[in-house]
Formats: sequence, structure tokens, C-alpha cells
Amino acid sequence: MENHLNNLFNFTTEHIRRCLLCSQKGFLCEICASAEVIYPFQLEVTSRCLACFSVYHKNCLEKQRCPKCTRRERYMQQQPNIDSQYLLLDMD
Repeated sequence: MENHLNNLFNFTTEHIRRCLLCSQKGFLCEICASAEVIYPFQLEVTSRCLACFSVYHKNCLEKQRCPKCTRRERYMQQQPNIDSQYLLLDMD
């Protein structure tokens, strides 16, 4: 049974890496900027951000905060309050 599961895992992993469509579902680690495509199923080497679900190398995410979440927070802080913009418009 274990041998069968290992073979199935290896076959599936190889398919994902070679298939033009499936390989596009991988991630690039923004933290270390490695060109290596990583996948969420690589549990030994990857970690997923619990907030935005982006995938990074496990070691990278342990050392640094999620860059995507950091960008989102910065963007939200820079955005003016949309409701107050509408209240200030002169409708004459």
C-alpha cells in the first residue's frame, strides 16, 4: 500500500511539473525571489500564509512577514475613506 501511494505521489508530482496547465498553479517565493516554482503540497518545504493563502518557502516565511499581506495593509492605510469623499462633494 505504501509503495503504491509513493508511486502515485511521484506520478502526480511529475505530472504537475510537466503539464503546461498544472504547472501554472505553482507559486514563486516572493521573500527569497527564487526562480524555483513551489507548490502547496510540498509540505516539507513550503508554508501557506493563513491570511491570504500565498505560498512561500517554510524557512522564508518564518524569518519574515508575508509580503502580500504587508502590501495589502499598506495599501489600505493609504486609501482615503471613500465615504467621506462622497460627503465632501458639492452636488450643485
